[in-house]
Amino acid sequence: MDDKAKERLMVKVREYVDGFLGYLYDRWQDEKEYEDFKEYADVMKKKVGDAFVRATKRPFGFVMKAEGGEVQVYVNSKSFGFNVR
Repeated sequence: MDDKAKERLMVKVREYVDGFLGYLYDRWQDEKEYEDFKEYADVMKKKVGDAFVRATKRPFGFVMKAEGGEVQVYVNSKSFGFNVR
C-alpha cells in the first residue's frame, strides 16, 4: 500500500473512531458482562456498510475491505489504529 492510500485510510479510520467506534468501545467496557457482542457487531456493520467483513472483540473493532485488501480497524484504552492484511 502506498503512502497516499495509507493517508486516505487513516482519514477514514479517524472518522470511524470519532464517529462511533470510540463510543462503542467505552460502552462495551462498561456493559460486556451484560450485553451481547453481536449487538455491537450489528452497529459496526450498519455504519461501515458493504466494506464490513467482521467485528472483533480483541482488539475491539472490525475488519473491512479497503484499498484492495482487508484492514483491521481497532480501538483500545490507549490508542486506535489500523493494520493492513
